[in-house]
Amino acid sequence: MAETHYRDREEMFEGAVVLFRRGDAVSDGGFWSARFKIDGLVGFKFVSMRTRNHADAIAKAKSTFLQLTQAVKDGASLRNQTFSQAWMAWYQTMVSHKAWSDSRQKWYLSHFNRYFQSYFKDKKLDEITETFANEYFEWRKTYWTDGEGVNQVAYNRRRKGMKTHSTYISNKAASFTTLRFEQSALNQFFHWCYSTKRFMRYAIRMKVAASQRQKMDTRRATFTAAEWNVLTRNLLSWVEEKGKYEGGRLNSFHRHQRRQLRFYILFLASTGIRSGTETRFMKWSDISSFKDSDGLEHLKIRIRAKTKKGVSRTVISQPNAVGWLHTWRSISHYPGDQDFVWYGTSKVGEPQHFATDLNKTFQSFLKTVEYQGREDGLLNDPDGGRRSLYSLRHFYASQRLLQNVSYEDLRRNMGTGIPQLIKHYDHVLTEQRAAEITKSRFHRDQ
Repeated sequence: MAETHYRDREEMFEGAVVLFRRGDAVSDGGFWSARFKIDGLVGFKFVSMRTRNHADAIAKAKSTFLQLTQAVKDGASLRNQTFSQAWMAWYQTMVSHKAWSDSRQKWYLSHFNRYFQSYFKDKKLDEITETFANEYFEWRKTYWTDGEGVNQVAYNRRRKGMKTHSTYISNKAASFTTLRFEQSALNQFFHWCYSTKRFMRYAIRMKVAASQRQKMDTRRATFTAAEWNVLTRNLLSWVEEKGKYEGGRLNSFHRHQRRQLRFYILFLASTGIRSGTETRFMKWSDISSFKDSDGLEHLKIRIRAKTKKGVSRTVISQPNAVGWLHTWRSISHYPGDQDFVWYGTSKVGEPQHFATDLNKTFQSFLKTVEYQGREDGLLNDPDGGRRSLYSLRHFYASQRLLQNVSYEDLRRNMGTGIPQLIKHYDHVLTEQRAAEITKSRFHRDQ
């Protein structure tokens, strides 16, 4: 910026900060701006103070200078990237760290190309407010009905030369579950931007609003104790090809896969660990054991920081998990300390891959479990909620609360918040408090 474009110029911090109003711009409305020269940073950093008040501009310039100085000392980059530039940097980082499966990589990239990039466009990171970010969901809900996707339904340029030129959309209204997935992806991205000290003015936290029915229905699909007993009996028969599962003629590879899934299910239900995100990179060296004051042995499991929450923690298992995991390690093809505990479809003699998504196999198995004449077996709960491997985490939480484990202890072990536990599991305590709820006192007539 040429010196002639500086108006009402004044210097602070021995010239490291120059406060001014632009002399070549009419559209800025007289807002103050500041030029910063930061030790360790090549060139200058220009930031609008977004105020016409002189005293406020001075205070903000001083505060910004101190923030930028500290950020550069911490190794931050102050290059103000666009949403798209930052997203691709984050995407490449996650891919290089092998944080996602191939299908998950494809999902993140396709949703960026179709939705995220279309909404945020070339917005700079420091221009994105939490309000603007959360308005994405209203835009997204009408994308295929009144928004940019309408024309794509009729004609998709990517299908040029093919039999049909239109895009088939089975459900034009985005479901709440889909929006929650997108919310999670965007929150992960914004957290990365803020924590890696990209030049973001705001710490963005997005939250999609549920429908009234979804606000009321806070229970999570899980299993009752009776259902769990039926599930585990059938699971053992399924693995050993007994009873109704006899005659499947499994080869050794698929038989081993079934054994792995059984121990994986038992492990999740006895630890409350998140399936997928917290087990994908788990190595045998992350697991040890100890005995409590009663002499009962438990697993002590280190959850790596490379997970959904981005922080490490220690999980203590139920005693029965010790024997299950010991048996699994004895038959695992990869029992070394630096090998992955769960490895999906890796075959003997091949390099080990981290665990693939076993959820579809689990859901297919649940369909085969006969229970009270239900058409889909144990796949759905009595209210129609679809069960998944994540339901085992909910089962763990429910059972721990029934055993009088405090919310605080459960929060610490599960890596979640007390409000979340109360919101989703408070109904469990009705059963726990049955004696107190139903007791009555009668006064005998004299």
